[in-house]
Amino acid sequence: MVELLQRDPFRTIFKYFKYYGMWTDVTVRHRTFSIIAFLVLNLSCCILIILSLFKSSNIEEFTRCTIYGSLHLISLSCNINFNIKKNAIRDFIDDLNQVMNDDPEVMNDFAENGLRKCNRMFNFTFHISYIIIGAGTIIEPLVVGKVSIPMLVLNKPDIFYISWIFQMISSFYTIYMMVFNVELFGNLLIMFHTYIEYFGHNLRNLKATNKEELVRCVKIHWNIMRLMEKNENIVHTTFAAFGFFGMTMLCSIAFLLSTKSISDSRNLAIFIHYGGREFILTAQVFRACYFAQQIQSSSEKFIVDLYANDWTTSDHKYKKMMLIFNENLQQPITMRIFKTFNVNLETFQSVLIIIHANSGIEYSDNTDSPMANPLLLIPLISKQFIFSK
Repeated sequence: MVELLQRDPFRTIFKYFKYYGMWTDVTVRHRTFSIIAFLVLNLSCCILIILSLFKSSNIEEFTRCTIYGSLHLISLSCNINFNIKKNAIRDFIDDLNQVMNDDPEVMNDFAENGLRKCNRMFNFTFHISYIIIGAGTIIEPLVVGKVSIPMLVLNKPDIFYISWIFQMISSFYTIYMMVFNVELFGNLLIMFHTYIEYFGHNLRNLKATNKEELVRCVKIHWNIMRLMEKNENIVHTTFAAFGFFGMTMLCSIAFLLSTKSISDSRNLAIFIHYGGREFILTAQVFRACYFAQQIQSSSEKFIVDLYANDWTTSDHKYKKMMLIFNENLQQPITMRIFKTFNVNLETFQSVLIIIHANSGIEYSDNTDSPMANPLLLIPLISKQFIFSK
C-alpha cells in the first residue's frame, strides 16, 4: 500500500476510497442507533402534532404543525446525510493514517491536530446557536402561557407535559447531533489546513536533497482535495437550508397574518420564537456551507497551480507561479482564510522561494541577498511555524 501511494498517490487513494465504501461495522452501528433514536423522538412529536389536525382547523395551529413536522423531517434527513459522510471521511483518514507508516508523525497531525483546530473555529458559533434553539423550545410553553397542540387535542395537562418532555429531548438531541456533526465542515476545512501543516512540517527540517518529499506531500494533499469533490454534502445542505428558510418564512407569514393583533404578547412571542429559531439555524448552516465551499475552491486552485508546475524548468515558470500565488492572496476570501487561521503570510510565501531553491536553479547576482539566493531563507524559516502560536 505504501509503495502504491508513493508511486501513484492519486489513483491509489481514489480506488481505496471508492471501494472502501461507507459500511463498516462501527459506522453502521453508530449511524443505525442515531437514526432510530432520532426517528423515534421526532415521530413521537409528529404523531401528537398530526392528531391535533383532527381537532383544530385554525390556521395558527396548522402553521405550527407545518413548522414542527418540517423541522423534524429536514433535521432527520440532514443528520442521516451528515452521519454517512462524516463517518466515511473519518474512517478513510484513520486508515490512511495507518498505511502511511513511513511518516506517522505528520499523518497523526493530519488526523488529530488539524481536525481539532478546524472544529474549534466553528464550535463556538454552533454551540451558541443551538443553545438559543434549545432554550427557545424549553421556554416556549412558559412564554406562551402553557398552551400547546396536544393540550388543545385532549385538554389534559398531563398530555401537554408529555409532549413538552418529548420536545425537550428531541431538541437537546438535535443540538448534540448537529454540534457533533459539525466535524463534517471541519473535514472540509482540514484539507486546506493540513496542507499548510504538512508542508510546514517538511520546511522545518528542510534540506536541499528532499525535494521528492515536498513533491510527494503536495501530490497527496492535492489528491485528497480531488477526493473531496465527490462530497456532495455541501450542495445538499445548502439546498436544505434554503428549503428550511423558505418553509419557515412562509409559515411565519401565514401565522402572522392569522393573528388579529401583532401587539398581543403571546402571538408576538410565538412568532419571534419560531421565526428567530429557524432563521438562526438557516443562517449558521448556510454560512458554514458557503465558507467551506470558498475554502475548498481557493485552496484547491492554489494546490493545482503548484502541482501543475514542473519546478525544474525555467525561471520564467517560477515567476509565473509566484504571480499566480500573489493574485490568489489578493482575493478577499483567501485573505479571510489566512486571517482566520492566523497564517504568517511572509513565511508561507517563502515556501515557493524554497521550492524554487530546490529546483536546482542557480543565482549568480548578489548571492548575499535572501531573495537572490533563497537558500539563505532556510535558517529563517526553520525558526518559524506556519501557524503562529
